[in-house]
Amino acid sequence: MFAVFGDTTFLAWSLPLLAAALLFGVYFGVKLENRKDPSDQ
Repeated sequence: MFAVFGDTTFLAWSLPLLAAALLFGVYFGVKLENRKDPSDQ
């Protein structure tokens, strides 16, 4: 019972954390891409 509860708790905080990390990665990736001026190419 505690093992299942522990797994559920782990998923409950790890999944949103992973999603947030992914969103931040995409956000900063886009920001860095936008920093390079497209008119330079």
